[in-house]
Amino acid sequence: MMINKKVLGLFLVILFWMTSASAAVITVTPDDMNGWVPFAEGGPGGSVHFVSGPGTPPLGTGSAQFTLDTNTSGMVLGFGLSDVRLDALTALNYSTYNTVGNNTISAALQFNIDYDLTDNALNWQGRLVYEPYYDNQVQDGMWQTWDALAGRWWMTGNPIANDTASAQICGIGAPCSIADILNAFPNAGLHSSFGAVLFKAGSGWAAGSQVAVDAFTLGIDGQNTTFDFEASEVSAPAAVGLLLLGMGLMRVRRK
Repeated sequence: MMINKKVLGLFLVILFWMTSASAAVITVTPDDMNGWVPFAEGGPGGSVHFVSGPGTPPLGTGSAQFTLDTNTSGMVLGFGLSDVRLDALTALNYSTYNTVGNNTISAALQFNIDYDLTDNALNWQGRLVYEPYYDNQVQDGMWQTWDALAGRWWMTGNPIANDTASAQICGIGAPCSIADILNAFPNAGLHSSFGAVLFKAGSGWAAGSQVAVDAFTLGIDGQNTTFDFEASEVSAPAAVGLLLLGMGLMRVRRK
């Protein structure tokens, strides 16, 4: 997947982390995005809105809902996070609700990845992608919770490790576990320059597909932060996300 580095550089956004020993819950609304940014990636026609429901969300009363107008539409909701090693991740859970569309797929969790945080290569190396359907049965009309850390992932790009190009080991047709990835690339983590955590829907889904995301828990070195997506009076279309990105907000860096 070819992506303009200048565009990716705009995705660097502020995320304020709680420092208490207990798990933190951060509420994300269109009025207080807490670093999350929606944007279009793919063909035209799609949106991310913060809504009440659907159904009974696992946390609070709302969620972030992705709507795809065409089969080429792609929508992303993400925040900037860099220099986090894969072996430091201790929790990756989120819930989805397919309102309409193809009940075999659901929102993917993605990382902008660097397969060796210790070398000098800062090239774009693609994304690491988790899709629930590889290990689970996706159903419409109900909330389902996914454990991405225990699931299988695939690579969109070509790894670079020890400043040397390496072969892709986990393609879309042969996803593998985080343990497999770390066995091949022990210093892999979120990219130093382009690092981001993203939810994506679309880019090949049926026109009219709709999926909601809520209750995303990210654990780093045993400390969990859970993001609760909630509705408010103002929705968050893709254009708002692009405007925020254009402001050149800072990015959290963790080591």
